[in-house]
Amino acid sequence: MENKVILTKENIHACKSQRGGFTNAQIEYLGFKTKEKWLKNAIGNSLSQDEFEQFKKYGDTRANVLRRLKKDGIFKPLNY
Repeated sequence: MENKVILTKENIHACKSQRGGFTNAQIEYLGFKTKEKWLKNAIGNSLSQDEFEQFKKYGDTRANVLRRLKKDGIFKPLNY
């Protein structure tokens, strides 16, 4: 059985970028738009451990890299 991670305010904030915020890649990966109150809506959602690790990794993804990942069809946001 795969481990699930329930998103909480604390574990989301633990994944902030080095600059102390969240990247567009992280927000879009969870299926939200950057202008939405995405943090409030993300709390309580369930991710697999692999999905949660990917969310963390996207904390280091700059906008130009995200554009390239989208163009190459590599970036796949989660669908709830």
